[in-house]
Amino acid sequence: MEFVSPADGPYITTQGKKCLDFSSCDFLGLAQHPEVKKAAIKYTLKYGVGLPVSPLGSAPQQQLESKLAQFLGTEATILLPSYNEALEILTNLKATIVSSETHDIPKKKSGLLCIDDSFMFGIAGENGFGAAAHQSGFDLICGSLSNGAGCSGAFIAGSKKTVSSLNSSQPLSFPTIGALDSAFSFIPEMDQERETLVKNCRWLQKLMKDLPAKMIKSPKAILEFKSAKEASQVRQFLSDDQIYLAPPVGNTLYIAMTALHTPDDLDQLTVSLKKMSETDLALAMQSLTPTP
Repeated sequence: MEFVSPADGPYITTQGKKCLDFSSCDFLGLAQHPEVKKAAIKYTLKYGVGLPVSPLGSAPQQQLESKLAQFLGTEATILLPSYNEALEILTNLKATIVSSETHDIPKKKSGLLCIDDSFMFGIAGENGFGAAAHQSGFDLICGSLSNGAGCSGAFIAGSKKTVSSLNSSQPLSFPTIGALDSAFSFIPEMDQERETLVKNCRWLQKLMKDLPAKMIKSPKAILEFKSAKEASQVRQFLSDDQIYLAPPVGNTLYIAMTALHTPDDLDQLTVSLKKMSETDLALAMQSLTPTP
């Protein structure tokens, strides 16, 4: 198992060395934002580090849910400790879940339709609250908050009738509520960070032009290899050059952009990829196949 620790800016430390991180989906850099961290401390000092008996007994969580519903343009929202718990609820409802990262919002047919905005929350839509915010044609919006808001947790939003039927009673910790409250207040104001993300994605797209790679709507590129071994080889080569990517999922590697990446950081990735093409791993790079 790998262990990594956040360092300054877009860096992490792993195995005793500092690496430039292209694995993080903390798109706006809110996970390390000083005011977000202060808000978590403030709520800790005021409410402690324990959990309320239930969200119904937590006024701060209810207030935050109401605030998020307004940002999303929905009647109601529930907050959950993790994305997996949100998925479990939606699976039990037999809802059809469509990712806004890879698909356009489809026309509603039968049954519950939920738009998963996990990778667009914070970086797209009205005031940056996702591609599905203030849109129609579906029943629910769900998503992880660790990407666009930089904090642990997840949400499900929709009409009061549908959301009240979810019967969720899973409270968030008070430090998490404080951090999310602060992050939500910053997201509408982060147009400059979103513009930086767009520029970084254009640069990444240009870099990927000579590789059979795929850009998706979120600030990520997908590289697919013929085997998991080749994907691991490429990742290890980049790690040796102090470029960190997440472990491959099967034969797939992801390169993620954030607003914290500077032109110098992007140049470092470019140099590493060019160096790699001059090594024995050139054969692995030549085996890249485009995503269908």
